[in-house]
Amino acid sequence: MLIRISTGKVVPLALVLLGCAGLSTIAASAANPCDTVEAPAQLFDRAGMMIGELHGTREAPAFVGRVACQAAARSAVTIALEYPRQQQAALDAFMREQDAAQARAQLLRSTFWKNHDSDGRASLGLLTLLQSVRGWKRQGLPLNVVAFDIAAEAPAAARETRNAEFLGELLADAKRGFLIVLAGHIHARKVTGLPWDDSFEPLGYLLRDRNLLHLNMAWDGGSAWFCKSDDPEDEKAVPVCGAHALKEKPPAASTLFSIVLGQQSPEYDGVFYVGTTTASPPASQAAAASSPSRERTP
Repeated sequence: MLIRISTGKVVPLALVLLGCAGLSTIAASAANPCDTVEAPAQLFDRAGMMIGELHGTREAPAFVGRVACQAAARSAVTIALEYPRQQQAALDAFMREQDAAQARAQLLRSTFWKNHDSDGRASLGLLTLLQSVRGWKRQGLPLNVVAFDIAAEAPAAARETRNAEFLGELLADAKRGFLIVLAGHIHARKVTGLPWDDSFEPLGYLLRDRNLLHLNMAWDGGSAWFCKSDDPEDEKAVPVCGAHALKEKPPAASTLFSIVLGQQSPEYDGVFYVGTTTASPPASQAAAASSPSRERTP
């Protein structure tokens, strides 16, 4: 079943949910990108979503923004980002600052945005998402942003476990509302094991019984910003950071910005399809080439 979502003048968002029954209309302010939404009520009756992205694209954060805006017309929404917890104060200050340009400048001066430019988690796309959320929140939508990641240098297993415990506490807090978790696609998996580690228990697996919708990203090729070596087997090879071409990862449907359930392996509940991706460079680098007035929200 194909459900279309009207988003005004921006790219339409559609939700494709197989086997769903019944629709509800959720209306938000005409000032935001989700003027009217037709979506299965069951979607937002879940505790939330775990969205597994390929870091470094413009489209994945934009998708999160659309879903968050729509969900916020129904209940409180918490967006949990794979972002260092110790940087929460910088996020809070960004949301509180009255002046948009000053808020942006202050955030980009914080440690994470100044020093993190390798995998897309401090991208211009993510900054644009945060600016959109800040604007919607100031319009009255019940949106909050939380950093959930512990230090990246922690052992992989401990990192997944501690992040799962933190997100579990958010899920247990009714005031947090609908939880949208944005993380790398490996973390969103609902099953154990990776090609290089059969015993690995990802974040998604540890939260598999918490009534979340686990989604993997699908695209039609394009590009993403990340660092990679021309020879992955050469430990001495210097990674090249920049926009790299992506091979097509075929979706189960052709509707741009759509969710398809039941068409994936047990690793996920479904996919979200974003079309052709666009590499999103580190926001700190992009800031030098563009002024705040030239930015656009998703």
